[in-house]
Amino acid sequence: MLELLVCPLSEKPLKYKTKTNELIEELGIAYPIIDGIPNMIPQEAKLIKKDTDTSTTPTQG
Repeated sequence: MLELLVCPLSEKPLKYKTKTNELIEELGIAYPIIDGIPNMIPQEAKLIKKDTDTSTTPTQG
């Protein structure tokens, strides 16, 4: 079922990352999965950087 979900901001497919239990968009937006339910609210997602572990909350412009 997770393969049907897309990023609500970019509308691109998401990949499941087992280590962090998140759905990751190719540009680095991570949506958490809480109690088996993907949290697709952009304000609660975080931006991840591939080179570091630093993350921030995405903003809508």
